[in-house]
Order: sequence, then C-alpha cells, then structure tokens
Amino acid sequence: METVADKIGVTPQHVSNIETGNSSVSLTTLVAIANLLKVSADELLCDTILIAMIMKYGYWLMY
Repeated sequence: METVADKIGVTPQHVSNIETGNSSVSLTTLVAIANLLKVSADELLCDTILIAMIMKYGYWLMY
C-alpha cells in the first residue's frame, strides 16, 4: 500500500514535518494533499468544522 507521501511525491519525513508544524506546506503540496483526500484546500486550512461552516455560509448550519 502506498503512503500519503508516496502518492503526493514527497518524503515521509516532509509529511511528518508538515503535520508537526516543523515545516511549512507549499501550495503545490497542499493542493496534492487536498486532491488525494478529495477535499478543497480551504477545508484543510480550517481548524474546525464550525469555522469552516461559518466561513463557507456565514453562519453555523444545524442539521
């Protein structure tokens, strides 16, 4: 099974550094991760679902 790093063309150490905040993610890598996960880049950048919903719709939607 391929790892995320293999699938987006970076080293496992680079992915680890991004996850731990020891390295910044390039726009190219961010887009590759978003495409792999089938989400938008802005969804990856939001800290919580609440913030994402507020940013997307301007308010919290209750389901």
